Amino acid sequence: SISLLTEPYKHVNLFALGALYNRIEEKMTTTKRHTVRSIIAGLLLTLFSVVVMFALGDISHLSKHICAYRWNYFFIAVILFFMTHLLKFSKFNMFLTNAGVRFPSIEKRIDLYLACSPLNATSNRVNDGYHALSISRATGIPLTQADGITLVNRFADLPSMVVMGSIGIACYPPFTPVFIG
Repeated sequence: SISLLTEPYKHVNLFALGALYNRIEEKMTTTKRHTVRSIIAGLLLTLFSVVVMFALGDISHLSKHICAYRWNYFFIAVILFFMTHLLKFSKFNMFLTNAGVRFPSIEKRIDLYLACSPLNATSNRVNDGYHALSISRATGIPLTQADGITLVNRFADLPSMVVMGSIGIACYPPFTPVFIG
């Protein structure tokens, strides 16, 4: 059964992939001070953009839209966003625990989850490959087992997407192509 797990990887040069990952990891490694500096720069750029939009636009027209906006929906969306990530984090830890991975602290678990989260912006193949490589490097488990964790994680996401799409179709029938597509 081990050969069935490693068979898909017979054409992959894992040493080259590991070397590439090391180079990327070295470039992505930042200190907390640099991270805070980047966050502050992003917030300042956002504030500057909003001020420029107010200066170029009609302030009374923009203020009407801001006052008319239903802010309770925004806060509900923020709460649902955090709940989603809390559930994904719990699911991720459950899969790691089932694989026999033990972390000494919750901080290391959070670090691993957050380190893998930006990969969601990439294509699925790239995301799954680097996600498995990150798990393998951080936990010391074999790459084939880490790849299994990412595969199970992907399959566990499918039922939730079907349920959410079904709810969306039931609530908003005119948008059926959006939920199906």
